[in-house]
Amino acid sequence: MSSVLQKYYVSPGSPPLGGRYVPELMIGFLERITIAFESAMGDNAFWKEVNGLIRLSSPQCSPLYQARKITDHIGGATLWMKREDLEHFGSHKAWNITGQLSLAKRMGCKEVVTDCASTKHGKFTALMCAHLNLKCVVIIGADDAEKQENGIHEIEKLGATVLRARCLYGAATLRTAIAEAFRYAALYYDTVYYLMGGVSGPHPIPGMTATFQQRLGAEVAKQFQVESKDQPDALVAAVGTGTGAVGLFRPFIDSAGVRLVGVESAGASPLTKGQVGVLHGAKTLVLQNDEGQILDSNCISPDLNITVVGPEVANWKINGRVEIYTATDEDARRGLEILSEYEDIKAGLDCSHAVIKAMEIAKELGPGKHVILLVTGDDEIDI
Repeated sequence: MSSVLQKYYVSPGSPPLGGRYVPELMIGFLERITIAFESAMGDNAFWKEVNGLIRLSSPQCSPLYQARKITDHIGGATLWMKREDLEHFGSHKAWNITGQLSLAKRMGCKEVVTDCASTKHGKFTALMCAHLNLKCVVIIGADDAEKQENGIHEIEKLGATVLRARCLYGAATLRTAIAEAFRYAALYYDTVYYLMGGVSGPHPIPGMTATFQQRLGAEVAKQFQVESKDQPDALVAAVGTGTGAVGLFRPFIDSAGVRLVGVESAGASPLTKGQVGVLHGAKTLVLQNDEGQILDSNCISPDLNITVVGPEVANWKINGRVEIYTATDEDARRGLEILSEYEDIKAGLDCSHAVIKAMEIAKELGPGKHVILLVTGDDEIDI
C-alpha cells in the first residue's frame, strides 16, 4: 500500500481542493500524524493490529446480502446490501475508527477525542478505546445529544466522557462538534489524538481516513467476486461528509463500468448547492452565502446534517466520476419503511436517504444487472 498521502485533489478548471488551513498551533500535531501514518503504512505489524482490533468487535466482516423481496418488487436489477448495520452498534466507520485508534496507540497518545453525530459511532469508539486503555472524549452537538440521550448514556457506560458542544447561533449539530473537537485537540495537542470521524478536515486527515475506510469497499469487491465473478454495475451510498461513500467507492474509482451514486440530504447538500470554500481546515464544497458565511443545514439524519463534504468526494463530483442526487426527509422515512417492510432491516437515517434512488437505478438497469447499497445501523432516534 502506498505511504504517500494526497494533499490536494485536482480537476481541470477547478481550484485544487483539500490542503491545510489551520492555526499554527495545529501544524505540529498534523505533521506528527502524517509522519506516523506514512511510517505505519509499510509496517505489517501495524495492519495486523488493526485487523485484530476490528475482529474483536465483529469476528467476520459484515455480509453482502441479496435483498430478494425488494428485487422482486422492483422487477429490475438485483439489489444487494452491504450490511454494516450488523456491525457492533451499527457503525459503518469501523475501519476508520480502529485504524486511527491503532495509530494513536502507536504514537504514544493516552487520550482520544472524537466528534460525533449519530451516537452509534461514539459507542464504537468508546468500546475500542476501553480495549486499548485509552481515555476517550466524545464531543457531540447539543441538539444532536438532546435527541439521543439513551445513546449518550451508553457511551458513558463504556467509560467515555461526553461533552455537548453549543454555539451562539444556528443549530448545535455535527459542524459544531467538529469545531469544538478541533479546539480541544489544539489545547492538548501534545497528549491528545483527534480522531475525526469524517473525511473532511485538513491534510492528512481526508487521505488517512479514506485509506482506512476503503477496506470496506475492498470487502465488497471480494464478496461480490465470490457471488458473481464480476463487478457490480452500480454502487449507492448516502453522503454526509462522505466517509461511507469514500469507503465504498474508492476501490472502484478506476472501474469505468461501475456507476458510483451518492445521495445527500436535500436540506444539507454541499455537493449540489455548495461553492468552493474553506471549512474545518480544508478547501472543499461548502454551503455558504455570497459573503462566504457558512449556512445551516437541516436533516433528520445526524450524520447527513452537515454543510461540508470531504475534498475527495467533492473532486469526484466536479470531475463527473460520481453521480449526486438529493433526498428529502420524507424520502428517508419511506426508505426506512421499505427496508423494514420488505427485508426486516432496522437501518440508519443516513442510508435510508439512498434507498429509493438505489431502487430507481435497479429498475433502470433491468434484470441481469447488480446494484449494491451501503446499509448502516439504527440511530435510535424517534422520528
